[in-house]
Amino acid sequence: MSTDPVPRLADGRVRLTAHREEDVTAIVEQCTDPESVRWTTVPRPYGETDAQEFLALTRRGWAEPRGNLHWAIRWTDDDGVEAFAGTIDLRPRGSGAAEIGFGLHPDARGRHVMTTAVRLVCRWWFDDGGQRVHWWANVSNVASWRVAWACGFTWHATVPRYLPMPDGTLVDGWVASVGADDDLTRPVAPWSETPG
Repeated sequence: MSTDPVPRLADGRVRLTAHREEDVTAIVEQCTDPESVRWTTVPRPYGETDAQEFLALTRRGWAEPRGNLHWAIRWTDDDGVEAFAGTIDLRPRGSGAAEIGFGLHPDARGRHVMTTAVRLVCRWWFDDGGQRVHWWANVSNVASWRVAWACGFTWHATVPRYLPMPDGTLVDGWVASVGADDDLTRPVAPWSETPG
């Protein structure tokens, strides 16, 4: 019987599981990719020690009653090989609310892997009694917004100087959310009406 606390979620070629030691190399590749560095708060520079610390963080999150919940994203590529595709996390905020965050390995981008992962995590949260999931991103992070938009998130606002960056600066943030009764399978507004 498995003692793994991480719920396994799957849809087609995308699976969400616990992170593993063998993910370290791919985590470093993802976190040193220029797009990841540009839009996230990963440590700079990022090496294997950082990835090992991240693995420990993911384990602690599932062990704490209100910890951040991380899944490794895995996908089966066109050759039938399963590979690490990135990370998605849910941060419970109380009263049924949570924030979602995600990052994708460059090899898995442009294949609808993240939209599938976001829908899996949101459905899991709502099926467990959650009421709302909020998404935040730096202004102009269109790739992240495209995922949230495709998953039925409603864009709310641009919040000035809200998101902290590793260099100590604050950047403007976009915020959107989706609720338990919303349709995760389609956008709520045309692309032309969104901030992206």
